[in-house]
Amino acid sequence: MITNIGVFEILRTRDRIRKIMKNCRKNSAEQKRLPVASDAPLFRELRIAHFDQKPRARLTVFLRGKGCSWAEKTGGCTFCGFWSATNMGGVMASEDFLEQIRNGLSNLSVREAEAWELAIYNDGSLLDESELPFHTLIEMIQIAKSLHGFRRLVLECKASDVSDSKVSRLVKHLGERELLLAMGYESSNPLVRDLCINKGFTEGAFNRAIEILRSHNAIATALVIVKPPFLTDDEALVEVVSSIQQLDKLGLHRIDLEITTIQEFTLVELLWKKGLFQAPSRVFLERMLSAIVQLAHRTTVFVSPTKYSPELLDKPTDEVHDLIDCLNLGKGLPEPFYIRPPDYLANGSLNDVELIRRINEYLNIVEGVKSTSSLFRINGHFVADQVSLDVKVSNS
Repeated sequence: MITNIGVFEILRTRDRIRKIMKNCRKNSAEQKRLPVASDAPLFRELRIAHFDQKPRARLTVFLRGKGCSWAEKTGGCTFCGFWSATNMGGVMASEDFLEQIRNGLSNLSVREAEAWELAIYNDGSLLDESELPFHTLIEMIQIAKSLHGFRRLVLECKASDVSDSKVSRLVKHLGERELLLAMGYESSNPLVRDLCINKGFTEGAFNRAIEILRSHNAIATALVIVKPPFLTDDEALVEVVSSIQQLDKLGLHRIDLEITTIQEFTLVELLWKKGLFQAPSRVFLERMLSAIVQLAHRTTVFVSPTKYSPELLDKPTDEVHDLIDCLNLGKGLPEPFYIRPPDYLANGSLNDVELIRRINEYLNIVEGVKSTSSLFRINGHFVADQVSLDVKVSNS
């Protein structure tokens, strides 16, 4: 797909997106820097997770970390507002993380202490040693093993951070407990993954991570983004369905659909303010859930509740949450929304050149650039006109 467009145009568009996202992170640091409590996690929460469509208790501990290294390097994902909840690049000592996990697992209620699953997050990648030294993660697991009830440990990480040696050591220290790594897959379309989401990894890297986990009897959940910016509703539906079909071949534990929400200090927020993005509506979710229940897939598909996101600027309605719960609990969808024809197929085919044009046009509006990007074919490749190359990122 990417070969249909000049490499220059992709790189130029990627650079524009990353400059905007870096500026968002800078604004976040200037306006929302929080006092650092290095010995306490951000929060602890008992959640109800669903396994084989049965509710189970999951104890979730959010550590205060340095922040996502990908966000620090490139501005991070276009929709993610978690950077504001981190130390925004400030390095934290290993002992700080150990104190956080000790405090996070102290004074538990009976239900928390008996949680079947323990999930630890740092709003980044727990296997990225620039965010958290690996030996510290091993020590944290040893502390966590004092919880006798949990049978599975969930860690969120980037696929590119998964290695045979790390997984081998994690499995060894967990003993009889199961290891699950939740990894962002985002989209099966590499151009959507690269530009709409600003995530840089290959299909091969993701598949290698799955093979490593499988070789150690560990399991994986893939995270797929629902309706990233710059896509129409029909295009977004096609992307979700295509991603589920692609991931279903890998024998994953589960596919988690992460609904794009509007969070502060993100490109999505800037687009929303200009009327260029709308969070998935009830009708969109009805169409999506209807498409999912009609798919012939073996892998469990779970829709993550949006209430787990940072503070939202445009909150989904209770009706939307009810629809999500219906799917996650295996109840199907309420009539008359249960079965809808796949009408999105007619208009959902994604044209790479049109997507590049649309992205640059939207970015011009966000940045206040009057001229719109034009694409010209030169020697079989598409490149941008000179006017739209002289773009400066707005500090507003």
